[in-house]
Amino acid sequence: MSERLRSERGFTLVETMMTGLVALIILGGLTGWIHAVANTNRETEYQRLELDSVRDAKSQLMREVRFASAIYPLEAQDDREIVFWLDEDDSGGTAPGDGELITWRIDDAGRLVRTVDDTLTATRAEGIVPGASSITYDASAGTVTIHLVVDRDPEDPDPSQHQFTGSVTVRNVVVPGA
Repeated sequence: MSERLRSERGFTLVETMMTGLVALIILGGLTGWIHAVANTNRETEYQRLELDSVRDAKSQLMREVRFASAIYPLEAQDDREIVFWLDEDDSGGTAPGDGELITWRIDDAGRLVRTVDDTLTATRAEGIVPGASSITYDASAGTVTIHLVVDRDPEDPDPSQHQFTGSVTVRNVVVPGA
């Protein structure tokens, strides 16, 4: 009977330790995988938010240009700046000089910035490639074309660039000096 009890005693200490070790290895692998998935998800969400900010800024710029009362010709700004009058606060002015002087500019740091009456109001988007992006005004057609190239990681040797392009016809435009 004692032989029968010995054979039914259960697992040995070595067997239990080996099972625990295998379980820890599997759990460690799963933890690493979950961490990698979470990081990828966080990075993807960050990139989506950044691209959404560029898309929203482009849309706001196009809306404002559409209702501008005067657009100033681009002179020596390397097609990275546009200046126009806009009645932003609805004070009722429609002539050049009425309303607020709005400037949109792509700066050398890759930011799309907006100023009102020469006061910086906000950086609307970041990650823009200054040399590849432009804001151009065609006075003969009365259109503004916005082309923004976004590079999420400029130091990445294999860049992932996104392009946002839009064109808008200006309503009520008066070109100062023309």
